[in-house]
Amino acid sequence: LRPRFVARAQVQSVDYTALLVLCDDVRRQLVPSRLESAFQTGPTELRLGLRTLDRSRRWLVLNWHPSHAHLCVSAAGPPRGAREDAAFSLSAIVRATAKDMAVLDVCPVVPFERIARVDLGLRPGEPPQMSIFLELFGGGRSNLVVVDLSGGEQVIRACGRQVSGKKAIRALQTGAEYALPPAPLGVDPRQAGGYSQWADRMD
Repeated sequence: LRPRFVARAQVQSVDYTALLVLCDDVRRQLVPSRLESAFQTGPTELRLGLRTLDRSRRWLVLNWHPSHAHLCVSAAGPPRGAREDAAFSLSAIVRATAKDMAVLDVCPVVPFERIARVDLGLRPGEPPQMSIFLELFGGGRSNLVVVDLSGGEQVIRACGRQVSGKKAIRALQTGAEYALPPAPLGVDPRQAGGYSQWADRMD
């Protein structure tokens, strides 16, 4: 007998609460640590090879897939002997500009926005020289942006996917200045008031 239908599992996207938990978990495991390598395992995933204080090797997984973007810590790196696709350049840029830098912080960027930031610097306690922004928006809008901070500005060095200003509110292109998305419209949840105010807005 064949079933009438087969239910498809839906991938749960990362919401802001999940992002807080993920950043806290990654921070506890990897801050501080030293960047030893970077490997792009596919068109939407970058893995950073890190050496922690206890000399163990960990990989920070940054994934900007349209339907299941995420970040996490993994003990498994790329398969032995694996080679990157020649079309991938993100990892080469990270290796060239950030190798041997320290991971200073992993944190959400602004309240209630699904953007995580990985700060890299010469050593703990010093200002970051580079940040990697992982935008976990889903719906084809997720992205990864490598930003150079060394010159006092936020200059984009590489993107998971380049976005033209003609097709979007915010351009994301190599050499341009990185800017956060426009603030969301509506009421700030932190200023929502009590139940009566919430009920009034629902009416």
